[in-house]
Amino acid sequence: MGGARYQWLSKSCEHEGFLVAVFLGNITRVQNLRSFLKALQGKPGPRFPLLLEEVLYDGTHSGDCILSKYAPKLLKEVDTVLHSSDILADSEKEFFNNMKQLCEASIATGNAILF
Repeated sequence: MGGARYQWLSKSCEHEGFLVAVFLGNITRVQNLRSFLKALQGKPGPRFPLLLEEVLYDGTHSGDCILSKYAPKLLKEVDTVLHSSDILADSEKEFFNNMKQLCEASIATGNAILF
C-alpha cells in the first residue's frame, strides 16, 4: 500500500484512522500467555481457538488481522478468561483487558483488529 493511503488515513477522522491502539506484548509475554491458556482450557480443549490459533500463535505479527465478524467470538473467549481474574497476574489482566477493548471497538465499528 502506498504512502498516499496512509496520508489519507491519518487525516480521515479525528482518531487518525484508529479507534483503539494498545500494546499487547512481546514474544515472551505471548509465550507465557499461550502456556497459561493451554493450562486453563484443560482437556479436551480447545476452549480458546481464536486466542490460541489467531492471536497468540506466535510472538510476531506483521499485517495479521481478525475480521470484525469474528470479534464477538473472540470477545467471548476473552470474557471467559477474565472471569478467572482471581488467578490472573497483572500482565495477564492487562493483556485480556486490552483485547476486550479491541474486540468491543471492532464490534462497534465493523473494522478488523490489526496486529
